[in-house]
Amino acid sequence: MTRHAPEGFRGIFRADALACAVYSEAAGVARIVPRAVAVPADEDDLVTLMRWAAQTGHPLIPRGSGSSMAGGAIGDGVIVDLARFDQIGAVDAHRRTLTVGAAVLRDRLESVANAAGLTFPVDPSSGAFATIGGMCATHAAGSRTVRYGPLR
Repeated sequence: MTRHAPEGFRGIFRADALACAVYSEAAGVARIVPRAVAVPADEDDLVTLMRWAAQTGHPLIPRGSGSSMAGGAIGDGVIVDLARFDQIGAVDAHRRTLTVGAAVLRDRLESVANAAGLTFPVDPSSGAFATIGGMCATHAAGSRTVRYGPLR
């Protein structure tokens, strides 16, 4: 059973019943109580958590906004809340690129892209609260999928 934070982990690490209950559900109907919940303070903290998981065999379940209907944001492991990874880098309109963190909301990305004369064509119905990381994990699609395809 996972009860204690990995050595050197600076973020929030909880294995109490209340924290685990909060993260046991997402947008779908499934419910799986996790072993613990971790909220890394930054990228270095995330690396510490991932190394610990590799060494101990604890499964990690990344989670953004929890909008996944398919159950991708829940599981029997340590839920890793990536909500702090919501930075958006500079737009390179010439190369048509934009670097974003896993927790950036789809509609926010679209707004930044539009301001630079670009678009982000993947538009699931949950776009207002879906994170880019979750969209990547689930190959998100939407009404423009026929023209542009799903996110890959």
